Amino acid sequence: MVKSRNSKNGFMFKLKSILLNNKYSDILQIYLDKNGFIINDMDKFKNQVLKENYRHTNFNSFRRSLNLYGFSSKKYNKGKILYINPNFNINSEQLPRIQIRQVEIQDFKSELIRDYNILYEIRESQKNIMQQIKQLIEAQNLLYQKFQRQYLAYLKERIFQRIRFRKLERFCFCFYFNIQDQKYKKIIERSLVIVAKTLSQSTESQMILDAYKLYQQQESQQQFTFFLDRNFLSNGNSKVQSNSPGEFDLNQSFSAFSNYLDI
Repeated sequence: MVKSRNSKNGFMFKLKSILLNNKYSDILQIYLDKNGFIINDMDKFKNQVLKENYRHTNFNSFRRSLNLYGFSSKKYNKGKILYINPNFNINSEQLPRIQIRQVEIQDFKSELIRDYNILYEIRESQKNIMQQIKQLIEAQNLLYQKFQRQYLAYLKERIFQRIRFRKLERFCFCFYFNIQDQKYKKIIERSLVIVAKTLSQSTESQMILDAYKLYQQQESQQQFTFFLDRNFLSNGNSKVQSNSPGEFDLNQSFSAFSNYLDI
């Protein structure tokens, strides 16, 4: 396909005016078949012709423009360069148009197809990435919900454990002070008798009977309390460690009870 360049500012119009200008006759000359021209002196062509007629002195740019309009170069005598174009005639008013080769069209189509394929691959890659991000977000939400359920279950279990330990603390504390109360003395005595009879055949019966005999040997409630403080709760210390439920030490109670059983 072609594009007309017949205006006075066009490349071919300016080239024709340069070739017809006698000022450059020693630098340029029209080819005998009048379908091209010969550059006799390349240095003068660059430094004079190009400098006076074009915005630049780059010969490669000038050569690319010639190729665009269908000119081809050939080596000529003694270092001269010949440019010819079958569609060019110095005496004709019809100037050559820009030539677009079929190969260039095919290359352009190939580049478009290649660019389209690249864009399509990028788009598909973006879709895959977005899908992976969505899956990661869903997995993260599931993991967070699972962690939240486990954490709530852990807190619930810890609260229940604390409640059970608090009840056990209160029971031990109340039991300790109740056995020192005179009104529970007879109940405790009867309970000890029942326990002693029930466990008389067990391996621990001797320990229970010894404790019961020792209790019967006490002359007063004060001596019995002192015995419990020393052997059951205080682990040898005669002074009671606490007078209020809030200050009762559960670990100390279990330790004293274990020491008592080891006697």
